[in-house]
Amino acid sequence: MDATDEAPSPHVFVTGADLTRLACDAWVVPTDRQLRVSAGWQAAAGEPGPPPDDFRTGSPRAFVEAPLAGDDRLRVWTNLGAAFGEPLQWFVEGAREAVALAARHLAEHRHASAEQVFPRVAVPLVGAGGGGGRFATGEIVRRLLPALETVAQEGGVDVYLAIRDRRTYAAVQAARTQLPNSPFARQLESSLLAEGDRLAALAREGQLVLFIGAGASQGSGVPDWPRLLDLLAADGGFSDEERVLLQAENALDRARLIGMRLKHAGQPLGPLVASLVKATHRSLTQTLLASLPVSQVATTNYDQIFEHASQDIDVPCSILPYAPGDRGERWLLKLHGCVTHPEEIVLTRDDYLRFSSRRAALAGIVQALLVTRHMLFVGFSLQDDNFHRIVHDVRSAMPAAAGQEGLGTALFLHDRKLLAELWRQDLIITSVARPSVPNVVASRRVAMLLDYIGMQSAGGSAHLLDPTLEGVLSAPERELAGALRGLVAELSAEAWATPAGGRLEGLLREFGLQERTRQ
Repeated sequence: MDATDEAPSPHVFVTGADLTRLACDAWVVPTDRQLRVSAGWQAAAGEPGPPPDDFRTGSPRAFVEAPLAGDDRLRVWTNLGAAFGEPLQWFVEGAREAVALAARHLAEHRHASAEQVFPRVAVPLVGAGGGGGRFATGEIVRRLLPALETVAQEGGVDVYLAIRDRRTYAAVQAARTQLPNSPFARQLESSLLAEGDRLAALAREGQLVLFIGAGASQGSGVPDWPRLLDLLAADGGFSDEERVLLQAENALDRARLIGMRLKHAGQPLGPLVASLVKATHRSLTQTLLASLPVSQVATTNYDQIFEHASQDIDVPCSILPYAPGDRGERWLLKLHGCVTHPEEIVLTRDDYLRFSSRRAALAGIVQALLVTRHMLFVGFSLQDDNFHRIVHDVRSAMPAAAGQEGLGTALFLHDRKLLAELWRQDLIITSVARPSVPNVVASRRVAMLLDYIGMQSAGGSAHLLDPTLEGVLSAPERELAGALRGLVAELSAEAWATPAGGRLEGLLREFGLQERTRQ
């Protein structure tokens, strides 16, 4: 049976993210028997209420509290602060108990929103921080992954394992590839996995760039295009009847009509748009994209979700055209403006007509990426007029630019045979579901494919020489790590001081070397 014929089943997603800012239905807050919480966690989770009577004696290990004001995520306070001598399995059992409790509570008292297939429970990598298991993080990872998979299936929830440290993220992804039964094979057909392998290889080789559309921000509370226009129309004083009539107009004309009403009322359109597209949480799709090893990204979105998600995992972005001098590890090109510069937001037909004259240099950057890299489109409909001009210019100037691989790959929810035919000379159209599959299920399959690409593109070497992560290494990797540590111990200070020694040290630090000492 093809994977697309089977009903969805719960999944454990792994993403680079700040757990406190991740969009979900419930999140695990690490504490100890005395309910002590670190300052960072407390700033996001607030003060815990009175625990169950036996919490301080160690059973139960977790309890649930209602969301904070202005938030909609349940808080699952969990005792993850180990006493001296606790076995590593103690951390794993704490995470399992927390997820199981959250799953029961969500099933009894809450439901996943209409935008979700399963309730979502976000968890940290237990024991890796101040819990007491930091020096055996690798072994905890090896035990935790199958435990989370089991409790997700039993509880009927999706689990988001959020990791901020890139070295630990690489170790977790490497450990996932060693699991005996791949959860991806159960839910994604072989052709999609092959696409994932192709895109992951491009990412590892530094050839993949991203183009992010509005669909990637869904789940962050940011309205999609039709909803945004409707909210603007309401603010512009359109009656209910007029708002219905607006639906018949072209989207750009709708935006222009709304802008005219707002201008007449003395209310600029840009600042109002900016106020409506600000998000407090990061969607899973955006964090999965931010976790990929890419350094060049373009977007038509006004929101700041991607750059914030990137900053959360210590991958700062230079924002073009607003901060081109910043020395971030990646840059993000904002084609249609940003909430930080509302006067430059591109929304109406007049804005689009001005684009070619005012933002030609930005379009040129996208054209260069299309010609020299492979662009992955996520959440983008390919209907944007400015993008059509960009591709037209590439076709005209360099007819053979697309080649066999095309200029890029566009991920779509449903099978779009005619769209694939329309773009076949330029783009690979990859659809994740049949037309009969509900949007919410198809959107989750896109996230699963991005999760798979993240796993396959993580590289598997950033943790090689980190002794705290040794537990996830295979036997050949342990042999290699031992040999490299021996080399580090044998070389003299004079050898390290040579140009070649400096380059070798840089390479070893990429493998997770923290200190070099000669024994």
